[in-house]
This record gives sequence, structure tokens and C-alpha cells, in this order.
Amino acid sequence: MKHPRPINLLTQDEVRQMEWWAERRDADGHLIATLSLWHGNLSDLMSFITETKDGETVTVFGMTDRHRAMRDALVSLGLIDTCTEEP
Repeated sequence: MKHPRPINLLTQDEVRQMEWWAERRDADGHLIATLSLWHGNLSDLMSFITETKDGETVTVFGMTDRHRAMRDALVSLGLIDTCTEEP
């Protein structure tokens, strides 16, 4: 490892099951950052991606049915504005 530090050994499948919106991994494949769909917007996602350093990778996961249901409930309650997904 080039920069020893505590590492997170969660797999990509485990991160996806926890319903994170995006993840960043170091060159060794260790999880170093996640982004929550509920606390982020497209601007946050773009920042998350552009903060990537050499050798790091970013994976953006699609919305799950649970995400869609929660979004629809928040819209119906008037807590957030309606939004659309890109296909």
C-alpha cells in the first residue's frame, strides 16, 4: 500500500446493498468514501467524482425501488420538489 491508513474492506455488493448512491475506492480497491442519495444532489455527486485522485475509482449506483418509494413519499408530503431520473 502506498499510503497506509485504516482500510474499509466492504465489498461493492455490500455497499450497494446498504443503498449508498456512490462509492470511491483507492488503487488497492479499498472503500475510502461513500455518498448518500439523501444528503446529496447532482452538484455533490459531481464534486465527489472530481475529487477522485490518480488510481481511485468512483462507482455510481442507480436508484433502488426503496429510493424511489421514499422520494415519492417525500414529494407527496411536499417536503421535496419533484425530480426525475435519467434513464
